[in-house]
Amino acid sequence: MRSHRVTTIGAGYVGLVTAVGLARLGHDIDLVEIDPERRRVLASGDVPIHEPGLNDAFAEALRAGRLRVTDSPEPTARMLLVCVGTPIDQDGRSDLTQLDSAVRGIAERVPDATLVIRSTLPPGTTRLALEWSGLAASRVFINPEFLRQGSALEDFLHPSRIVIGRFPDADPDRLRDVRALYDTIDAPRLRSMSLPPS
Repeated sequence: MRSHRVTTIGAGYVGLVTAVGLARLGHDIDLVEIDPERRRVLASGDVPIHEPGLNDAFAEALRAGRLRVTDSPEPTARMLLVCVGTPIDQDGRSDLTQLDSAVRGIAERVPDATLVIRSTLPPGTTRLALEWSGLAASRVFINPEFLRQGSALEDFLHPSRIVIGRFPDADPDRLRDVRALYDTIDAPRLRSMSLPPS
């Protein structure tokens, strides 16, 4: 398996599990967290959530140099996995504020990026993320998570399926790189396609 350098944006529940899981699979991870206190805790080798096996796996990845904690993506980053929260508000709608903030202007800050949305989104929202990021549809993908509290790391490493969504004109080389993140995982691969914004 070819190792990839991956930037995961957001060190919440999904972001931490994703970063640690990818490091466990042999990839090199830059974990972006903008909150200074959370970043300090992570840099010390601790995780601010309780999930079986996650703290030890996180500390191991730090020691091995497979994972580093930072406050922003490198301009040379090639693949960004956005894992920020999209909580449900009191009206039952997803709050996309963090997603908007995370992806807006990515094309200017990280010019060669492939953007992979891993946050939980309502149908059609990937098109909004595409507009906010400023990237071409050929460079934007979605890779939803299926993690259960109490078994999240195990769910990541042994998923029931892997879903990768794309737009019709997805760059085949970039799509291949996204798929390659999970080369060593034995699980059904499902593909979906979204229409670009009109």
